[in-house]
Amino acid sequence: MPSSLRETIGVRADRFYVIQDGARNIYKLKFLSFHEKDRGVRGKPKLMYALVKHGH
Repeated sequence: MPSSLRETIGVRADRFYVIQDGARNIYKLKFLSFHEKDRGVRGKPKLMYALVKHGH
C-alpha cells in the first residue's frame, strides 16, 4: 500500500469502544497509544479492556 494511503493520526485517548465477541461477551476497550504521534510505537498499540458482561 502506498505510504500516502497509510497516514496514521493516532487514536482518541478520550474514547471508549464497546465490542462484542463471538461468545456474546461485551467488553469496554480504550486505546492508550497507537503511533509515535501519541507517544506509542507504530505497530504495537497499547490498550486496556474490561469485561462488562458475560455472554450466554
